[in-house]
Amino acid sequence: VAADCTGHGVPGAFMSMLGISYMNELVRREEVKTTGDMLSMLRDLIVETLHQEGKAGEQKDGMDISVCAINESENLLQFSSANNPAIAICNDGAHDFIPDKMPISIHCTMKKFNTQEFKLSDINKLYMFSDGYADQFGGPKGKKIKLPIFKDQLISTSNLSMTLQKEKLEKKLEEWMMYGNTMQEQIDDITILGIEF
Repeated sequence: VAADCTGHGVPGAFMSMLGISYMNELVRREEVKTTGDMLSMLRDLIVETLHQEGKAGEQKDGMDISVCAINESENLLQFSSANNPAIAICNDGAHDFIPDKMPISIHCTMKKFNTQEFKLSDINKLYMFSDGYADQFGGPKGKKIKLPIFKDQLISTSNLSMTLQKEKLEKKLEEWMMYGNTMQEQIDDITILGIEF
C-alpha cells in the first residue's frame, strides 16, 4: 500500500488513521476478493464515516492510494489504484500500471475500482508512489519535476540495488531543489515504495 491523504495537519492525520484502520479491517473480510473490491469498500467506508454527500462547499477530505496483493502460490499480482500510478520493471521492460481517476472520497465518478492482474514471475521490481517527488519545485526555472522525468529516474536506476537507487533518487531530488544558491522548500510528503521480487 502507498497512500497520500488530502489535508494538512489534523485533517490529514485523521484521514491517515481512518485509512490504516479500515485497510486492516478490509484485509480480513471474506467478501474482499480483489484489490479493486478493497478500494471500493474503503471509499464507501470513508464516504459514510465523513458523511460526504458531494454538496458545494463540502470538505473534500480523502486519499489517493495504490494497493497490490501478491499470491505466490498462483504466481499472481493484483493491482488497483485511486489516482496513484505505479511502474513495474518486467522481463520485457518497464510497464505503467494505470490508476482509476477517482479518489477515496466522494467524487463525480463513483464506479467500482478496477483490478489489474499480472504474472508475478514476469515482474522484477514494482514501484508505487505518491505525487510528492514529481510535484517538487526546483531546477533552472523553479518548475515541477513532473511524472515522466520521475519515471525515467526510476527506470534508469532500476538495475541498482534498492539501497543505491534510494540514494540516487535522494541526490537527484536534492540537486533539483538546490538550484544556484537557492534551496526550494519541500512542498509535500514524498512516498516511494519499491518491491523487488
